[in-house]
Amino acid sequence: MHKKAVLLLAAMTSCTHTLVGNGVPGQDNRPIPEVDSLSVSEDFHAVVSIGPRTSLTISGDDHLLSYVVTDVIGKRLVVHLPDNMSLDTSIPTRVELTVPSLVAVDASGAATVDGTVGATSKFHVTASGTANIYLRGLDSAATSLEASGGAIVELRGRSGSANFDASGEAAVRGHALDTTDLVVEASGVAAVDAQANHSLSATISGSSLLQIWGNPPTRGLYTSGNARIRFR
Repeated sequence: MHKKAVLLLAAMTSCTHTLVGNGVPGQDNRPIPEVDSLSVSEDFHAVVSIGPRTSLTISGDDHLLSYVVTDVIGKRLVVHLPDNMSLDTSIPTRVELTVPSLVAVDASGAATVDGTVGATSKFHVTASGTANIYLRGLDSAATSLEASGGAIVELRGRSGSANFDASGEAAVRGHALDTTDLVVEASGVAAVDAQANHSLSATISGSSLLQIWGNPPTRGLYTSGNARIRFR
């Protein structure tokens, strides 16, 4: 009897409760301390911008907004839902974040992040699942990127050095990121477009594809399997 009760409790706690949107638009302006990093999950659409003061606005179905959790851990804003909960929205949930500076973005699940980055000494991007990240205006001394699953990441701007790691079916669109020194690792069927003006170190395996804009004089290129490297 005890074993059955434990199994029943485990089944109940693993069930996901879905809340349905009512189609009535709502907006929630939330107080928030200064943050410089963003982590988004679920299927939320986050828009980031650079401004003098930190601000946060959540919009979507008005009766669902209170279920969107916005935790601040250190200087990182984490946007998610409570465990075992999902939303069937009529109006997509939108997260608008303005910060003085941004140094890291993390998107997972089916989340989308787009917007402006600005100047920073270091910038880090992580994308997994089917997340999409589109960022412009990047001006960084060093940029690092990790993309996995079916994620798509597009970066525009300038970076002194960049380190891209793509796996699975991930796609990295970095040909509009003016990069001096580039390091790339790609595996699976990942596709990476990038720019390198001075040096390129690339390790490409599986059936992945690396396309390079530029003619870097210093090159270290390693391929295996059906991997390909093309210079545009």
